[in-house]
Amino acid sequence: TYNAWADNEGLAADLCHYKKHYMEVLDRYPDAVGFVVASGDEVTGGEFFVSADMFRERRESLLQGYTVDALANGDQISVSKETVVARFEEMLSEYNAIPDSEEGTKWHYAKMY
Repeated sequence: TYNAWADNEGLAADLCHYKKHYMEVLDRYPDAVGFVVASGDEVTGGEFFVSADMFRERRESLLQGYTVDALANGDQISVSKETVVARFEEMLSEYNAIPDSEEGTKWHYAKMY
């Protein structure tokens, strides 16, 4: 569980290191509306929002969850760029196929593989 991670100084330091690194990467893309997550030789999921502002509000907590999962269950990245792009396009196509809500927006999409 997350509490076990927080109580283990080494694991907590790893979590802090990776989270800081990926937050810095995301900061370079202020218009980003989401991300795709990979571990080992596969894409494991992704999250997209209707706006960059909405994504920025949620990205730190999302990143923390994905980072804990990757540290607990993940493997060295070996997935090809082509596979990542194909999964991204698949997720985007699924998102675009969702009918608009009564409010007229599809504010969030998430997929886990």
